Order: sequence, then structure tokens, then C-alpha cells
Amino acid sequence: MQTKRRPVAAMLLLTMLLAMFGSGFTASALQTVTTDSELAFEPLAGTASIAYEKHEDGYTVSLDRAADSVTMNITAVPGSESSRAAEKARLYVHTGVELKPGSTYRVSFSLSAERAQPEYAVCFDGAAAEGTYGMLDGRSIDAGGVDKVQYQVTPGNGSGELVLRLLLGKTGAAGNTLSFSNLSVEEAPANQIGESVETIYPTYSEMQH
Repeated sequence: MQTKRRPVAAMLLLTMLLAMFGSGFTASALQTVTTDSELAFEPLAGTASIAYEKHEDGYTVSLDRAADSVTMNITAVPGSESSRAAEKARLYVHTGVELKPGSTYRVSFSLSAERAQPEYAVCFDGAAAEGTYGMLDGRSIDAGGVDKVQYQVTPGNGSGELVLRLLLGKTGAAGNTLSFSNLSVEEAPANQIGESVETIYPTYSEMQH
């Protein structure tokens, strides 16, 4: 008699679970990621948890921090243009978000420049490996302009927290004042990630001057 009651009890339990969590079992339509369509993303980080700078000899750099932005003041640079390079003055921004393998994320931020910034790059580092999530290089900003950056990544391996490394040392002779703001790290819901997602591609990138 006991063996005959078990299927009935199991069905009763399943019915109760479906009644309690029915909406959670509804499957959403699968969507694939392409370069000309966007997913609905869920916010993960809206502000930087840590920001700091590093620079080489010949540069004088200071940071001004606010609740939702950080400004890098480069007040002295090497006199020779050939001695000024993007990687010689770096702004690091810890997002506080660990990227999960196979999940799709969109990272966005704004970078404004008081003077013309002829060249800069953004590296998407992991906790212990530089550039593990990719890089955007060859970017520039006009004097008084703003570069609005959006970058999408689907990591193949987990490399820990996403850290942005901005290479800002390629300034003019007078240096520059650059403000980082509007940071956002968002994750696509798992049921909207399709098989066509590439490992790393800089879609949704836009430059405004």
C-alpha cells in the first residue's frame, strides 16, 4: 500500500509547487545576440567601487573623486611628444562585478576631456590578468567633448572582477583633465542569450564630440 501512495504524493507535491511558483516556470522566447539588435539587460553596477591612478616619470597626476564620477588631472607631461604614450598614465576603475563564463554583459561609461585628447584606449581587465575581457583602442576626444562608450562581452572563462584600465597618457603638451562618469555594468538575462553570441565584440560603441 505504501508503494502505491508514493506517486500520488509526488503528484500532489508537484501540483502545490506549480500553484505557488507557476509564473517562474514560464519559458521566455530565446533571442540571439547580433551586432544590430539589443537585449534587455539587468543593472549590476552603477558606480565604481574603487578608482586610482598610476603614471610614469615625467607626468604629474591627481584625482578628484565624486559620488558618481572621478576626474583625472594630468597637469604635467614629458616635453617631447614622442615621450608621451597612452599607457604612461593610467586610470583604474574597479566595477565590483565578477563576470560569469557564458553570460553576456554590456559595459558603458562616459569620458569627457577639457582639452583635445588625441588618443586613448580602454582595457577590460580581470582580477589578475590584464586585457582578459578585451580592449578598445584608437579612441580620441575633441576639446570639450564626451566619448560615450558601450562594450559588450561574453567571457569564455571566469577571470574575476571586471576592472577598467583607461590609458590616458597620450595628451597634448599642456596635459589634460578627463572625467569618467555614468558607469554601468549590466547582464543579459540567461534566457535571452543565444548560440550566436561571439566571445568578445565591441558592438554598441559610439563616439560623440
